[in-house]
Amino acid sequence: RAGDTVWARFHITGYLLAEDNSFDVESSLEVTVEEDKQNKTLFRFESSGERGRPFSPRRWLPAEFRLDLDNDLSPGMYTVLISVRDKLGDTTYESRRRFSVR
Repeated sequence: RAGDTVWARFHITGYLLAEDNSFDVESSLEVTVEEDKQNKTLFRFESSGERGRPFSPRRWLPAEFRLDLDNDLSPGMYTVLISVRDKLGDTTYESRRRFSVR
């Protein structure tokens, strides 16, 4: 419902590790709603990314977000788009998840 909070927790996996265990990953989050058969972006967050060179290989990165919905948000279907870019592997993965506001 409008005024509620949407939470998501997930792990980022499958990115390239260099021989020295270094990695370089960035992600973004976007919330959209369809209006007049086009997607309108309501919110966009760009992370600063995460990179490192640990002693042991880091096979996954934890991630989470919290989205506080406005009290006057219109009922309807909304989409959360999570985009992850592996800079070392030069690949991008996107995941779309829908939620409804009543």
